[in-house]
Amino acid sequence: MKYLICKHGDAYCNNIKDKERIRKRRTFKTECPVSIKVREMSDGTWAVKYKESHCTHNHKARRPSAFKEHCQLIEEQLTTVETHFETRVPASHSVTVLKR
Repeated sequence: MKYLICKHGDAYCNNIKDKERIRKRRTFKTECPVSIKVREMSDGTWAVKYKESHCTHNHKARRPSAFKEHCQLIEEQLTTVETHFETRVPASHSVTVLKR
């Protein structure tokens, strides 16, 4: 059984006091209630269950490219990364090259 929750689910957990914090951090956590329970059945199909009260997001939609899971490199960029890795080019330089 798997639970799929919204990327904005849960609450932000701040473990560092603001006075001790070096960088300003942001969170997208909004305690969004959306969650779905899925279970793979013995015949390979999936059973999906959800509660009516857990089907409405409490935030606006964001474009998919805002999430790191949706960012993918094209073939040319992958070749650049592989070449830099093999020749031990620093990662910071590779990032600079890819951002051009």
